[in-house]
Formats: sequence, C-alpha cells, structure tokens
Amino acid sequence: MSHNPEQPASLSRRQMLSRIGLGIGALGMASSTMGKMALGKSVRATQNKPNIIFIMSDDQGYYDMSCYGNPNIATPNWDKMATEGVKFTSFYATMVCSPTRASLLTGCNHERVGFSWIIKFWETWALNVQEQTIPRMLKQAGYVTGCVGKWHLGHGGEAVSGCKGGMPKNYGFDYYKGVPLGHYGHIEGKRPHWEQTESMSPDEVTATSIDANTTEGMKYLADLPMHDTENAVDFMTRHKDVPFFLFLAHTAPHVYHWVPDKFKGTSNWGDYGDILQGLDWTTGEIMKALKDLGIEDNTLLIYTSDNGSDREESNAPLVGGKWGISEGSYRVPFLARWPGRIPAGKACDEIVSVMDMLPTFASIAGATAYLPTKKIDGKDVAEVLFDPSISSPRDELPYYKNKRLEAVRKGDFKCRFSRGPDPQDPSDKTPPAGDPLELYNVKTDPSESMDLIGDPQYAGTISELVEVRDKWARQLGDSLSKQSGSERRRAMGCKS
Repeated sequence: MSHNPEQPASLSRRQMLSRIGLGIGALGMASSTMGKMALGKSVRATQNKPNIIFIMSDDQGYYDMSCYGNPNIATPNWDKMATEGVKFTSFYATMVCSPTRASLLTGCNHERVGFSWIIKFWETWALNVQEQTIPRMLKQAGYVTGCVGKWHLGHGGEAVSGCKGGMPKNYGFDYYKGVPLGHYGHIEGKRPHWEQTESMSPDEVTATSIDANTTEGMKYLADLPMHDTENAVDFMTRHKDVPFFLFLAHTAPHVYHWVPDKFKGTSNWGDYGDILQGLDWTTGEIMKALKDLGIEDNTLLIYTSDNGSDREESNAPLVGGKWGISEGSYRVPFLARWPGRIPAGKACDEIVSVMDMLPTFASIAGATAYLPTKKIDGKDVAEVLFDPSISSPRDELPYYKNKRLEAVRKGDFKCRFSRGPDPQDPSDKTPPAGDPLELYNVKTDPSESMDLIGDPQYAGTISELVEVRDKWARQLGDSLSKQSGSERRRAMGCKS
C-alpha cells in the first residue's frame, strides 16, 4: 500500500486499539496540564510514560556487529539487545551525518528542512529553530530531555563558544554535553567541547577545547565514547524518577579510528574492530545502568548508526558506503529493546527510516498533541516495533545526495537514475540525467548485483518508481530532473 508523505502522522483506530491492548503505559495518554509540568517534578505515580534512549554511532556499517553476521568481533551487548528485542534489516538513515541528525530530530526528509549536506567546521548555519523536534515535543509532554555526544546541527564556525540560537538547548534539550563536531571536526587540531546544564539559558554554554596535538588530548578523544557514556549514565541517574529522553550520539567509529587503551588488541579485526568492541561495551554500561536504576522495564532502548561505514567491508553484504546512495550507505543496523513490550529475538525486514522516529516516539510517549504543525515525512512505526510481523506503513524511500534524487525504493524494488553523460566525453553513452539507469530487487538482492533494468517484465515497476521519484522531486527538488521543490524549508544562519 502506498502512503503519501504529505499526510501528517496520526494514530489510526487500529493503532489506538493496539496501544490500549498494551496498557495505559504504552499509550502514554497525557493531559495538556501534565504535558506542561515543571522540569524535575515526578510524574511516575500518575503517568507511566516510558523513557526513551536513542543511541547513534558515527559511521558504523551494517556488518559492524556480530549479530549482523561479523565473526571477527565480539559484541555481546548488541547481541543481547537483538536476542531480547528486535533486529531490523531494512532500516535507513541517510548518506552522511548532519542530514541524518536533522531527519531524526524533525521527522522530515533532510532535504525538506534544508540539510542537503554536512555542516563543515568553518560554516555558520544550523537547523532552523522553528522546526518542531523530538526533544521539544517530548518536553511539552512532560519529559526531561538530554543530549550527550556529537551534535553537528550548528556550531558557529570557528568560534569555540558555539552558535547562538543553534545550540542543543535551543531545540528542546534540557541538557547537553559533548563535542559538537565529533572528534574529527577541528580548528587547527582543537575540538570544541560544550556543556549546557539544566539551569542554563538556551544560549549559555561552558565552552572549552580539546587539543588533539597533545598526547593527553588524543587519549581523551580516543576514550570519548566512554566519557560520553559516563555523562549519559549521570543524566539517567539524576532523572530516573521522571520520564526522560536521552540522545546519546557517539563520535566513533568515525575516522581517525583512535582506539581506547582499554580495548587495544581485543578483536580479530584490527584497530577498527577494537573500537567497535569498545562501543559495544558502552552499550552494556547503559543497559547495566537501566537495571541498577530499576527502570529497565520502562525504557525503550534503540541503537543505530547515522550512515554506513566508509569501509566497504563494514557494510557487507551491502555494497558501497558512506557518501553514496548504495544500500551500504543508507541502510544501517537498528536494534530496539523494551523488556515486556517489544518481543524478544525477532528480526524484521520491513522498511523503516530515521525520519519515522519522531511520530513513533509521539505515539509511544502520548505526545501526539505536540506533533509538528508543519508537514513531516515520518510514519508512526510503533506497531512494527511491537509486532515485527506486520507491514510497515512506510513502503517507499527517496535516496538523496546533495540535492540530487539519485534513487528511490518502493516495496522490494529500487531504481537508480542517471547523472547523465560526461560532457567532456563525446563517446559516453550514459542515458540523460534523470533517466532510469538501474533496477534492483533489494529485498532478495541487497548487494545490488543483478540489474533488472533491461527485463521487459519490469517495465511497469520502473514506471511506478519514476512516479515515486517525480512526487518527491516536486516536493523537495531534484537537480537531476531539474525540479526545485515547492516544499523545501530553509535551515538558518547563526553567529558566535
């Protein structure tokens, strides 16, 4: 069944009955009065809203977990999430980090909110604060909200002191601590480091820098996932008596591939494998804290990556990697665990996207009254989390790369479109830009090895995929088919 991305996310009668069948805690029904409760006031006695922890690594590929088939690394904590929850095999992020983070927080395709590419360290633009976001929505519904780790949605260029109007607290987070650009983004080797406490105003920040030119600084950056996890556990501990949303955004395994001393030589996959085993350990620390704090059974825990790895071997059996539109770029691991609510040991191959998280969290947290008033592209996939055997409300996906709509998926099929012939090469017979170029059944052929474009039995499929492409292009633009997009919204500038 095709679903129009113009339709706002909402609960169907079937979804509502499903939530009721799971109990009032899963429905999370909240009055507007409760949704505006002051920070820190306990609502556990009257509102059994689940905590939500969303962990996102940086450039971790589809094959970078033992539960996804890699025999070279031991990842017992991710494996535990998979055996106690659901492992998704068709979860999609985007091709690179900033667009994925924008899509996650807004429930929109990244092109809709003006995030065609990454924010470079010298640039002074940010996610538009007029966009509704997951933390602001959940805060309105009575949650305490925290972000730890990589931000990368606005940082004020070369100023260590931050991006006025574009720092995490401007988007609904009560607390932030981390390296806004990740451990790779730097100014002459120095990485900005921010902290925004619950008592600070949105533009206040304690700003320092970490100098990777020193042995001490490099060691700190190598250990950053452990430091971030420690800060995350501290946030969880301080707010264990109220519903909270925590976005833990790791900076690894992104290059430079610095290995924490604690994990050197622990894998059979070199430095990169050692880093992955360190990341797995941090997930175990989060799970341990949930149990020790007595909130494990009331917490939805999700682990995923912002895009595929730049190491193609890390994305097997998918092809390609970060920066592109192959499955190895967009498709990433995704684990979801919620004891007693999400079934254990299930795998799901339904299409789910990072932009589906906002409406899904609204459904689970009883925050649908605070869904964005502007158009979003996300679908409520809560039913799929609770019953992985049912069909996802998402059956199509655009693959953008820096304003070029280079492919679309609908159902099992993915069509790639031509970038056009090389104008400097008269012998280049590549079809004109925007024409169908390749066709794959990515359900049965996720490695995109069997091109079906020339098979006449798929002519109707290709026509349908072209229609899907044209729909997204009309809305969000496409430089290949020379469409500007009538529904694109702007990011914003910010100053230090």
